[in-house]
Amino acid sequence: MHRCSNAAGSSATGCRGDESATAPLDGLLAGLRIGLRSGGGEPAAADAAALARVADWPAVARLAVRHGLFTLLLSGLRTCPDLLAASGVAPILKEHRDGAARRGLWQLDGLARAAGCLADAGVPCLVLKGLPLAQRLYGHPLAKASSDVDLLVADRTFDAAERVLVDRGWRRVVPSFRETPARARWYGRFNATHVLSGPGGYLDLHRRLFPNPHYLDVPFDRLHAESVPAQVGATTFRVMNDEWTLVHLACHGARRYWEALRWLCDVAALLASMEPDRLGRAAARFHAAGLDAVFASTARLCREALHVEVPGGAPAAADGAVAAFVARVARRVWARRLSPGRLAVLADWSRKRLVGLLHKPAARHVLHELASAGVGFRDWDRLDLPDRLFFLYVPLRPLLWLTRKPPSLAFFIPTPQDVVDRMLELAGVTAEDVVYDLGCGDGRIVVTAAERFGARGVGVDIDPQRIAEANENAEKHAEVRHLVTFIMQDAMKVDVSEATVVTLFLPKSSNLKLRPRLASQLPVGARIVSYVPGSGDWVAKGDWAADEVERFRDERGKIHTLYLWRHDGVVRP
Repeated sequence: MHRCSNAAGSSATGCRGDESATAPLDGLLAGLRIGLRSGGGEPAAADAAALARVADWPAVARLAVRHGLFTLLLSGLRTCPDLLAASGVAPILKEHRDGAARRGLWQLDGLARAAGCLADAGVPCLVLKGLPLAQRLYGHPLAKASSDVDLLVADRTFDAAERVLVDRGWRRVVPSFRETPARARWYGRFNATHVLSGPGGYLDLHRRLFPNPHYLDVPFDRLHAESVPAQVGATTFRVMNDEWTLVHLACHGARRYWEALRWLCDVAALLASMEPDRLGRAAARFHAAGLDAVFASTARLCREALHVEVPGGAPAAADGAVAAFVARVARRVWARRLSPGRLAVLADWSRKRLVGLLHKPAARHVLHELASAGVGFRDWDRLDLPDRLFFLYVPLRPLLWLTRKPPSLAFFIPTPQDVVDRMLELAGVTAEDVVYDLGCGDGRIVVTAAERFGARGVGVDIDPQRIAEANENAEKHAEVRHLVTFIMQDAMKVDVSEATVVTLFLPKSSNLKLRPRLASQLPVGARIVSYVPGSGDWVAKGDWAADEVERFRDERGKIHTLYLWRHDGVVRP
């Protein structure tokens, strides 16, 4: 094992308050650079020194978790065992690594089933990124975290592929609008992906590599003909060759101004392993697609952030204005989390559009990007126009955006059933309780409370679609239907004074918004159970620490944290 010399002459915590302390992002980058080289030489002295000057290791760990780079950072820090021990972040990095590995095994099973189903139906497919890429770049399919599985099929077989998967147990979750011929045509033209939920979690089914066919238009048949086998466990998948993988990864990151640092790490690892002739062919493909600027900005980011040079030298445009601008934007985005505010969302959308247009200012690409901004498929649920009036969505879109009322507390994400069970058990729900679920979604928490414990339940949600789903769910459990009620109302305005148990699956900021209302209305002894990372930070105000904190892993390896408060009657702001 290689050991980092203490080039800075200080411990991991001995420089707090020192002006020379390494910023969290720079500390993460130094650890990643060492991780990328961990199998091939001693860490660079500058990187070892930067790590030794890190003052805020928890912030470094949070960034690593946010970007899905806990495994690579841990690999880098292991070459500096003394520093790893002093930093105190090994347990949290290992916990996330182990959870991601278990989730990866679950995804691998789902991926094998999906690819097998399509093969049996005679539908060829390619696996994009994910587990096979981790095997290729890092020597193990579970070496990097993956949020979902991506499959690419030919446009002509897309509908057939989706039908096969739905017949085998998957369910489409995006898009979910009421489908009409005009909407289907528009969505198919400007969106390339359907999201399915099923074995292994979420599966993104792609009909082409990118939504805009004028950005990178490569026929599926060519990609498939040039594909290579990838052995992952006992299953062999078809994946794009290294040249097309580099082009795809670089274009994918560039379209989103490299907001996820793990994308750049994948590109850097691929660049470092590619033979010069393959890299030359990849560069020719960038040029043929008019994407030299993408290759240039990618090369510059790899060089500046990860100290990985393009074999044979970076393209001249890497020192140009576009590459410099993208590098500045990416670095700012890596260090912070996007605010959910309306202006922040607009700024994020504008940056993505601007970076995409700078990378490829070709007329057809620009016109397609502008046309795609004219109609948003999420507007169709708010304003249900017939097809003959579909054209009105274009002039109405600014008004729909300005008048859109985002959920007051959170967007809908179903609570996993095993988490539902543990929340109710932690609260000690009995038949004497009245359970209020604020932001009830499809109603599964109050239905489960009624079914398992005989408790009366009230679900509250501001979205009429969610309330309809909740009532439909309750009808399927006729024996407890009389025990549950669903109210379409803003959770910030509902009266919760009769509740003895309140369940929350909301962001920390939403919990803080609700706290004064809960504290002023709930009876003494009422229990509040929250499931969301960070909700325990109510304790940060120093006046309402969680009475119990429970952490557990589900069967997929994901770590869940639950918080329980028992109301003491004190009204808190």
